Amino acid sequence: MDMKRIASEIDPILETCRGKRVICFVQDRCDLDAQASVAIFDHILREKYESKATCFYSKQPTFLMNRRVESELLAGLFQRTEESENLDERIESSPIITVFDAINFGMISSFSRVLNNDEFQEGTKPILLFDHHLDSNEAEEIADESPSAYGDKVKSIVLKAGANTSIMLSLMGELGVEFDPSNEKHKQIAMAAHIGIKIDTEQFKKEYLTKIDEQACATINKLLDDEALDLIGQLEKIRIPVDWITHKGRALSHCRRFDSSVAAYGVGVIDDAGIIPYVADALKETGFFTSVVVFGITHELIDGKLHYVNLTASGRTVDNKQIDLLGVFKNVFYIRGKGGQKISKGGGRSSGIFGASAMTGAEIPLSHLLESSVVDIRSYAWPMEAKKIRRRLMSQIKSLEKELVVLAEFDCENG
Repeated sequence: MDMKRIASEIDPILETCRGKRVICFVQDRCDLDAQASVAIFDHILREKYESKATCFYSKQPTFLMNRRVESELLAGLFQRTEESENLDERIESSPIITVFDAINFGMISSFSRVLNNDEFQEGTKPILLFDHHLDSNEAEEIADESPSAYGDKVKSIVLKAGANTSIMLSLMGELGVEFDPSNEKHKQIAMAAHIGIKIDTEQFKKEYLTKIDEQACATINKLLDDEALDLIGQLEKIRIPVDWITHKGRALSHCRRFDSSVAAYGVGVIDDAGIIPYVADALKETGFFTSVVVFGITHELIDGKLHYVNLTASGRTVDNKQIDLLGVFKNVFYIRGKGGQKISKGGGRSSGIFGASAMTGAEIPLSHLLESSVVDIRSYAWPMEAKKIRRRLMSQIKSLEKELVVLAEFDCENG
């Protein structure tokens, strides 16, 4: 798709937003690429249309860096849906709805509130969707999660790029919007964009960079002086919570019990999903294992009430041609559709020859546990879910034996 043509089609849509606040949504847990995309869109609205954006998302961001960028660089732009008392009214008042860095609506827990809006259903409140995941079509298996199911009510702009941030910067240029190097707010947006592209292209790897990404980097580099780069470096220095380090220590204490090919570890029931990838990275960095799979039940309490309960997983593979980690996650972490079909909730990115290196993740909602106590989830739900995942892992990774999948918090030897 030609960006000049895209800009000419989007411009009249954004004109309808002049002087009004536009409501945006991003995938659950709001990653850095999504954050930067929204910041650039807000910049476009303010500079060209005398408007502004507010973005909603569900569930606490997984990574500490994501939380820090949102609170320190982009303060005031994002809100949690579970902490908003008037989300439906905000949706009603927005002339359009925008979605960033999410190829399907199933990635956004609260999006049914948009799809059920009368104006959207009548076709008078369009959705603009911007994404860069050309090969993610799992939503086609769930009709109401696929943007294509809504015809002209949803305008999807999906382009091949390493980062969605790059697409938004390209659109910004075609709309005639620029950054002012002397404006501190503009510099902060450029910093967020730099971080978003850096993370989604794995430190600007050539295999992930497209022409759109290279042009985007050239745009923001004009604003990144030594002071800005120093601030980015400070943002990247994360202080790890003691609770996370405790879980890391527990996982490392089991190193002798894991298979050398793959360390499979269930952390138990935890109240911060960020612990899962943190422990996976820690096991990978020991150098003892070519693949790592870490999983657990994650939850969050807000005002004493469970907001979500999920089965969350994270995987890492380094030069392991025997294990297709993306395939493993697709076949292990899934739900059943209304017709009984498997719908995968696992995905990721591979690199290297034959995809021998990979980063993967998965999240399965356990909504039936929302009325349970954390004590009951730990005592009853975790043993059942953990053993189920262990069986599935063993069916997908032939080298795994029962005792090599270490499950925390309970004795599973007889399970």
